[in-house]
Amino acid sequence: MNANRILKILKIESISGDVTRLQIGLVCVGLAGDAFRYAFAWWVLKINGSVVEFGSLLAAMTFAQTASTLGVGALGDMWNPMKVLRSAVFLQGATIAILAGWAGFGLFHFPLAMLLSIVLSLFVGAIEPLTNVAIASIAPTGQVTRVMAQRGALASGTKLLGPLLAGAMVSLLGAAGTLLAAASFAGASCLIFIPLRIDNENRAEQPGAMSFLSLWVRKTAAGIRTFYQVKVDFYFCVMTCMANFALPAFFLVALPYLVIRVLDFPASMLGIFDGIFCAGMFVGGMRVVMWLNRAVGKQHAVFLSMAVLAAMIFSFTLTHQPVVMGAALFIGGMFMMTIFVNIGGLRAVATPKHYRTRMFATASFLASLSIAPGIAFVTFATQRTGIDAALGSIAGICILSAAAIYFIPNSRKVLEMTEHDAENAYQRLYPSAFLKPDTGGREVAG
Repeated sequence: MNANRILKILKIESISGDVTRLQIGLVCVGLAGDAFRYAFAWWVLKINGSVVEFGSLLAAMTFAQTASTLGVGALGDMWNPMKVLRSAVFLQGATIAILAGWAGFGLFHFPLAMLLSIVLSLFVGAIEPLTNVAIASIAPTGQVTRVMAQRGALASGTKLLGPLLAGAMVSLLGAAGTLLAAASFAGASCLIFIPLRIDNENRAEQPGAMSFLSLWVRKTAAGIRTFYQVKVDFYFCVMTCMANFALPAFFLVALPYLVIRVLDFPASMLGIFDGIFCAGMFVGGMRVVMWLNRAVGKQHAVFLSMAVLAAMIFSFTLTHQPVVMGAALFIGGMFMMTIFVNIGGLRAVATPKHYRTRMFATASFLASLSIAPGIAFVTFATQRTGIDAALGSIAGICILSAAAIYFIPNSRKVLEMTEHDAENAYQRLYPSAFLKPDTGGREVAG
């Protein structure tokens, strides 16, 4: 069964052969991640049994993944980003395969587990910004936003089905077998990616190790500086940080506390609610994003989507009926995709190619920094003022984020451009912010 037939069965339209190949490869990457997380947790806790060591591993992995997200930006702009993506996925699979072989012997050594976990997380953190660049480079002209919406829908479907598949594999195959399956998924994605090609324009490989390190530092610093100077995208990122401050904290702290401690529902309700939200995201990515953009324009669509998310969170202070809560989560999931698809799609098209990976990497890095403070805030607010006050607070933050879209300079101008008009728009709006490589690989003002 070929890839296009698979998408047709899922009622997903194939935009082009390369896009279809990329999407299926990314689904395999997502399945590899889910299988790894479940198997790794089972292996560490089953063999070792130390929650403290397990928590330490997760903390180290999170830190390494966040740092890698920023660091990979220069690599994707120095070299062919598709090759860097393939390499990151291959090394991810190879590291998981090593862990699978180790788990097969039933041994556990904490320092070695820490080392391998950090190495693995460095590769995992590189994948997201490179994925966005790959989409922008492979999508047909004028179809980037649509491809990103489709990507978001498939990622949501993977989040819905991946944990179920991973849980079943752990039960049937054990930790070692599931880790091996995760490595196989990563290997399959590498094979799927092989025919995909991205041009090497504006990229030059550097020979020596010291010159490479110097170039990487300069390009990374230039990427951060440029991201700040492109004010419209920087403020979009601030708006996204506000959303990331609220939404992960809602799902990781507020919703579990409400379901388990306040409402005394069974823990399975958390899985059901998460599944409903992911289903909403799938529908949103496939249908709602493009429809809403056509109906009201991208700027109003982003505002409405953030407002709907705020209403979803606030509704949990008004009613505790499971059916109503589930409906609110489904609707919130449908609209959430609009925010990230529209902003990510604009960034992909409006950024010059030789800065694209660094812009995505910097945005992802900054957005991820707001998650931990949000979790700490909601935890503190829940303990001090109660769950309803905590929910009201993060709903208010979402409303502020929604309103911010109308105060960002040039936001309407760039969001309402067609993709053809938006091509390299950031360089036209902020010419002094960008640098371009000359034939020697150095960067000069452009």
